[in-house]
Amino acid sequence: MAETVKGTYFSAKQANSNQQESPLIIDQHSRLITTGGSDLVAVAAGLIPGVEQVYKFGRNPDIDAGAGATETVWGGGGIYAFPAAAEVLSVASADDDDNGATAGGALTLFIKGLDANYAEISETITLSGTAASTTSNAFLRVETAYVTTAGGTDANTGALTCTNVSADTVFTIPANQGRTTLGVYTVPAGKTAYMTTMIITVSRLAAATVDVDIMAREGGVNPFVLRGEFASSVGESQALFQSPIVFTEKTDIRMDATSTSANTQVSVSFDICLLDN
Repeated sequence: MAETVKGTYFSAKQANSNQQESPLIIDQHSRLITTGGSDLVAVAAGLIPGVEQVYKFGRNPDIDAGAGATETVWGGGGIYAFPAAAEVLSVASADDDDNGATAGGALTLFIKGLDANYAEISETITLSGTAASTTSNAFLRVETAYVTTAGGTDANTGALTCTNVSADTVFTIPANQGRTTLGVYTVPAGKTAYMTTMIITVSRLAAATVDVDIMAREGGVNPFVLRGEFASSVGESQALFQSPIVFTEKTDIRMDATSTSANTQVSVSFDICLLDN
């Protein structure tokens, strides 16, 4: 049974000190993988077969206080709803300058995710401004999306919104940012994910305490359960998991946040070492 982890936070200064050690991962093939220093660089460079480094980050610009105010750390607000089925996606901008037929804003967008079998897929689409551009592939999950070519503005002029056939909001990209800020992740089929670090940043003029929960469900159908819980005040906090949190294939991971104060901006980033089964 999966265990719930309560993290210990270190300040940025402490996290960079010599007292912090890198977690170790030994996979079922007896491969020893450290998640820091030169080994981490080797993983990121693709020099270790069957091992991949995944860096995810999300941002919610406005989390309010009070009962029922828990929100996922992503740009769409509320609790992120993972789609129930693989469907084609439609992407539209709030500005007509994001159009592949012009030389203004964003021209093309790359989308990476999973198909109905949780296998990794990707596609590049040409944007059509405020009109919807659709994918050829059916996506069950989206890991990331980002602008690949742009005109004179060098970015997306308007906010981009992606929906599926069932009208779920799958992702958003704020104007001029060019990439998704999704604090969610799904482990591909045939892989095991090891979460090694997490950073929480809280921004607000006045004091606030934010609780961030790592919620996960195995197989994409089981109930979400708590896998880690952390508290952070205004500023940046870092959690280093000496024993990485393990997620099996097809597990949905969601970062949810609750604040003691209204109008709180929360950002979360986390590192995952992804190994072939």
